[in-house]
Amino acid sequence: MPFKDENVKRQRQKQLKTVERAQTKELLHALDMLVPFRERNDRALNGVLKSKRSNLHLLEDLREALKSAQESTRGVRAFRIPAGLLREGMLSSRSERLVVVEMPGWRVVDVSCKMQADFDSGLMFGQVRGQCLLHFIDERDRHKLHELSRHANGRRRSKKAVEMGVKMRFFSPNSIVHRACTLKMWQDGRDGKMVVWVEGSSAVIEAEDWHSRDLTSLRGVLHFDSELSRSTPWHIDRAMRFLVKSHTGLLTRLVPVLESSDSSSSVLEKMAKYTGSTLDNLTSALGRMVMLHAEVHLTIELDHHTHLPVAHVHARIRLPHVLGAFRTPWKKLLRASTQDDFGPSLCDASQIVRFIPSVDEETNEFCFLAYFIRREDMVCFHSRKLQFNDKRMEQSGQVFADAWEAPYSFSYTMSRTGEEADRVLLAQLAEESGDHTDWM
Repeated sequence: MPFKDENVKRQRQKQLKTVERAQTKELLHALDMLVPFRERNDRALNGVLKSKRSNLHLLEDLREALKSAQESTRGVRAFRIPAGLLREGMLSSRSERLVVVEMPGWRVVDVSCKMQADFDSGLMFGQVRGQCLLHFIDERDRHKLHELSRHANGRRRSKKAVEMGVKMRFFSPNSIVHRACTLKMWQDGRDGKMVVWVEGSSAVIEAEDWHSRDLTSLRGVLHFDSELSRSTPWHIDRAMRFLVKSHTGLLTRLVPVLESSDSSSSVLEKMAKYTGSTLDNLTSALGRMVMLHAEVHLTIELDHHTHLPVAHVHARIRLPHVLGAFRTPWKKLLRASTQDDFGPSLCDASQIVRFIPSVDEETNEFCFLAYFIRREDMVCFHSRKLQFNDKRMEQSGQVFADAWEAPYSFSYTMSRTGEEADRVLLAQLAEESGDHTDWM
């Protein structure tokens, strides 16, 4: 029973927290004996440690001790051993989130026990080591890290600690959660590595209650809205091919799906002839024409096995009234979910695409965060956000090969046409999923 499983899980989490608190307390007291004390004139010391320092004071003194060890030209041999031990002590923390990254690409090379536990307990793909940290930062804050990466690539590395406020993505058991954090960073030696302390994120990452969220209001028919869009799917697919040559994008999947219908195929051939293109060589003009006359049918529901949101997307061509308001049959385009091996998807021989559910922290609107992952090493090379409400779907993201390069930022909107969800399609989906509830 789900409730019994939840109770067992909560009890286990409480036991783990008790063990973690004891281990963390022991580690902090050990560090308190090792880390040199730094005088403070601006505030009184009333911490719980033997030195009267608080945990924050201890970490600040630890940072200064490591910094002094790097800058000192005398007695280096005498201090390198404890500095290394202290760094290992930080990474063994089960209460603090710390990451060691390789600059200028922000590649994760090591994480603290707490950070590793976050990724192990959620919907994370592969190992956290080797991933680019930028894909776990809200795209609205990534410019801060891009700028720091450009400075690092130019060899203008600062010896001073750097702080910046960002919203970071954490994996819960059934969603991605955004948390406002302060990244405190300092250079770790001379090998281009940087230690990142994720401050302000110590709260437990809770699971999302998807059963209490109304997803039926997101059903309906949508079309590409050129007035609200800064980009087109054709330009996005083209940019993505610089990362993966065999990339399967929206248009590269949409055209073959529509071609599978005789009526759609004849319309596509006429569009190709009109734009001077071929269906094998999708040009910008043909791609734009297809998007302007394509409609998608969106249904988001909870999967009965995983209990996670899944999106079913169908596509068709609809000609305007001046051309007879002709509509082709709906064809299955995409099943967007955390499962990459079930139903039509954007996965191919070189990439895996997983759609992980989330909630926008500002609007409380439902979202999917799509992660594009290389099959060969399970490393994410691109991520984007799909945000839904009862009027439109907005898709946004950034394409970049290297963190120090200026990214290609894109966004486009699919707006509701006003047409209600197709009851025949809803009935088919209910039959396929084994859901015999009232979908009318």
